[in-house]
Amino acid sequence: MLEYNRRRVASYMVLAHDVELPRFNEQYNLSKYRFLYGVCESPYAPSYAAGAVVNGLIKVDLENPFLGSNTHPDSTAMMWDQPGCSCSEPVFVPKPDATREDDGVILSVVNKTTEDGSESCFLLVLDAQSMQELGRATLGDFNALTLHGSFVDANGVAVAIN
Repeated sequence: MLEYNRRRVASYMVLAHDVELPRFNEQYNLSKYRFLYGVCESPYAPSYAAGAVVNGLIKVDLENPFLGSNTHPDSTAMMWDQPGCSCSEPVFVPKPDATREDDGVILSVVNKTTEDGSESCFLLVLDAQSMQELGRATLGDFNALTLHGSFVDANGVAVAIN
């Protein structure tokens, strides 16, 4: 943004990869944060015949000059993606004794549709630092009708609310 009459210039970062439903560690709310998690386009989408919405999850390092470009050799963006999967909004849950901004897990409800049209869904748990799968819990043989998610701790205290 340029304002010639006020002699002001503002710069904005533009992500080089699509990120929808962005989330971050809410302990950094109203503060500068480095890591952003979101839903992103899947490389499986163009070739998937069932016609389902197919997307993955992405972690973007906002301090990296190649923001979110998972095709650039210097990119630090990390993805979780599998054929036929459509992820809901990621929810960041910090470890109780976290010392780093990305020290925690990512939760997402994932709908899976196979080529024959069968449906299932599961709760996906990813390591927030590496985006590697830690586990999943089967929810059922249906697709969940949700895009958003929230998390409260054992005491009912909101940790990540959308």
